[in-house]
Amino acid sequence: NQDPMILSATGHVSITSSLTSRGQMTIVADSDGDGAGSFTLGENNTLTTNGFNISVTAFDAEILGTFDALHNHIHFYTSFPSGVIGVNVDVGASGMTLSAPELRRLVGRHLTVGGGSAGL
Repeated sequence: NQDPMILSATGHVSITSSLTSRGQMTIVADSDGDGAGSFTLGENNTLTTNGFNISVTAFDAEILGTFDALHNHIHFYTSFPSGVIGVNVDVGASGMTLSAPELRRLVGRHLTVGGGSAGL
């Protein structure tokens, strides 16, 4: 039984409480791709999918809580065509930085950063 959850905004998406879905969770901040949208998961909050994928598309992200995709995938994509994603490397205003502490808060079998037309 799959019930996907989709959260989308042209600007920011900020989650300030724990959420659980019974299917894939898709979060899109900056859905218009103008580089003015970020995703924030608040401290002590958990996104849980009961074993389904979690996908985040945003210009920037701040992960203060936990992602729990169990044995599935966690994906991060840049929303801006020329945006970049730094893995434990600060890219500043050029795009999304995923720090080592943020990466340690991700529970899943596979991690995808960038891909397709995403800048990395």
